[in-house]
Amino acid sequence: MYIKIAEKKDINNLIYITESARETLGYPDDYRPKFNKYLHELFNKNNILDNRITFIYYLNDAPAGYISFSCLENFTVEVNNLFVLSNIQRKGVGTILLNECEKFAKKIGTRIIKIGSEHNSIEFYLKKNYIKTEEFLISAVFSDIKYPYVIKYL
Repeated sequence: MYIKIAEKKDINNLIYITESARETLGYPDDYRPKFNKYLHELFNKNNILDNRITFIYYLNDAPAGYISFSCLENFTVEVNNLFVLSNIQRKGVGTILLNECEKFAKKIGTRIIKIGSEHNSIEFYLKKNYIKTEEFLISAVFSDIKYPYVIKYL
């Protein structure tokens, strides 16, 4: 097991992990083409990894999950994505990745971590001492979906 910072050559691994994890999110079938198009556009942009920090978790030398986050103003880090392969979810990989993000955030002086969370992921974050807020993130893919923000003060 090891974690590394993603590079442009890792884009196909990030897409593979995201598509695998997406299976557990419960989107209707008619959302899949739109979601997949969004993923490919997002990960194939030249600057996708330039504007974000992405840690990839490897298990037995195979990519198993990743966390991607942006450093914002006001000492805030916003987690953009946290995905784990569907067949190894609930085995601690998400916790390892979130802890790595928090450790990095503390190192650079961040005071707040902010995450727009899927509804079925909120309990995960609450167990990690995040607080649900009244603020919502409108999905970049599905404008009719709002994700509640959870935050943690470091």
